[in-house]
Amino acid sequence: MQGMDGTFRVFEFKYNPKKSNAKCPLTFSANYPEIPFSVVTRGNYTEFITEEG
Repeated sequence: MQGMDGTFRVFEFKYNPKKSNAKCPLTFSANYPEIPFSVVTRGNYTEFITEEG
């Protein structure tokens, strides 16, 4: 996803709370260390949909 400021961010969506312990894939983080990775869960989705930028 590209933010309004032109930066890219990566998100992984986890609906099941028992499986919400996602980690950024090693291949991705090794090739794109400057791009932020976030996990969106049932507990924090409102922050994701209301975040600006």
